[in-house]
Amino acid sequence: MSNLFHMPRAEAQDSSGGVLAGGKLEFFTTSTSSNLDTFSDEALTTANANPVVADSAGRWGAIFLKDEAYKVVLSDSDDVQIWSADPVRGGVENFADDTIRSTLATTGGSNAYAVTVNTTFSALTNGQEFTAKANFTNTGPATLTITPAGGSPLSAVSILKHHDLELAAGDIENGQWFTVKYDGTDFQLLTPLATIPLVLNNLVINGDFRIDQRRGDGTAYTSATTPVNSDDTILLDRWVLLSDGNDIVDVSQETSTVPVGSFAAIKLDVETGNKKFGILQVIEGKDAEALIGGVCSLSFQARRTGTSIANLRAGVAAWSSTVDAVTSDVVNAWGGTGVNPTLVANWTFENTPASLAALTTGFQTFKIENISIDTASTTNVAVFIWIDDATTTITDVIYITDVQLVPGANSTSFPRRSHAEELALCQRYYEKTYNQAVIPTTTTEAGAVRLTDPVVAGSISIHFKTVKRAAPTMTGYSTTGAINKYRDLTTGADFDITLEDIGDSGCHAALADSGSIDEFKGFHWTAESEL
Repeated sequence: MSNLFHMPRAEAQDSSGGVLAGGKLEFFTTSTSSNLDTFSDEALTTANANPVVADSAGRWGAIFLKDEAYKVVLSDSDDVQIWSADPVRGGVENFADDTIRSTLATTGGSNAYAVTVNTTFSALTNGQEFTAKANFTNTGPATLTITPAGGSPLSAVSILKHHDLELAAGDIENGQWFTVKYDGTDFQLLTPLATIPLVLNNLVINGDFRIDQRRGDGTAYTSATTPVNSDDTILLDRWVLLSDGNDIVDVSQETSTVPVGSFAAIKLDVETGNKKFGILQVIEGKDAEALIGGVCSLSFQARRTGTSIANLRAGVAAWSSTVDAVTSDVVNAWGGTGVNPTLVANWTFENTPASLAALTTGFQTFKIENISIDTASTTNVAVFIWIDDATTTITDVIYITDVQLVPGANSTSFPRRSHAEELALCQRYYEKTYNQAVIPTTTTEAGAVRLTDPVVAGSISIHFKTVKRAAPTMTGYSTTGAINKYRDLTTGADFDITLEDIGDSGCHAALADSGSIDEFKGFHWTAESEL
């Protein structure tokens, strides 16, 4: 009986990791230097050349093996050996990588697959592979039980994907052939997932804190800035600072102390000791629908400096009142160390927050998975991460980044949207005419709305770059920074501006009487439609 040869190594590459053009596979009788034929057809009628030479793309044609044990040597086009594998089994029992293929469908149910193979062994060994046909679609984490030929079932083993993640519903479909590899503890799923996850399914916006429109210049939000670092204040885009009092922490966008691959983190620098604090993001109702009634998973990275901040907690909370009419200050009472905050009316934790692994001075990834969003009448969902220590020391710092909330029972790797995409998502909730690195109220004409007014009290239409969540709160600024003013650039005087007829896509700016016609006028504006 013959079988099709499979490469005993995952890839064939040259010493630089490139395509092995003209690579050579030479086949010998096991433990000898005597060539042993392979064939290009399953009936074993047409022998291949020995060695078998790859094409310019590093690919080989069909290679069928006899029911014998081979030694296989891979060399480059100059006959420099790259690796050797011995034995490589030509029969159906196994290959050099210990693959065992069943021709039967699995049995079992309730996420417990089982299959009987035609090979005899007493225990699983590291590196064994098994291929079988699924007899049902999984609905969550799953196991596989192997029964060797003529033997008893071995213990059920968990099937994992992406190295260490449990399966999500639909990862293996009914009728699908799938392959797993035993790693000494679990089965690693080698087959592509039947359900392909969305690349950008993170419902958190600005999870890596790269967008900071309200300041944008890299300086911290403090008790002396606009906005100030007070409790229940949005600072970095989409993120609400919550704290047990005002001026508890200075907040800034950190771009130096970040994990590999991350652009930024939020930096929380303790200014008032012995107080709890945290950050919150509320998911808009239209997006939260993807989670309501199902399960979701939260993940993020964090680290500390100093010694007083040791513990974090995190939760996903559900809002069960009017959609998007949320109370953003979700904390009714913070509680002491090791005590979860009491939430205000209509907010409910969907998980039971507990202390996560102790913070260190290096970034760690934290995961809270398979959270059921099952509070009755839920309309919005929020992510809340807070410090669980009520004894903090001034100047101690915590950094948080790569916050992700995804549908499903498992966390996934953090999906990085482009900067333009992330900014556009943030501008649904906040937009300004100022350059991104310029703080509103700054004296500048860069980016300002400018016009030559043919009347003494004119008006102009404003159109937003991004449709807002709802009609926003608008503020006008003179190019000198004066609030609710516009600048007569001809005379150098400020006059009142009224932003009116405000809708989700734009508004009108009414300019007060400047006393003269055909004057050059300019102003800035901000539009805020946060939750």
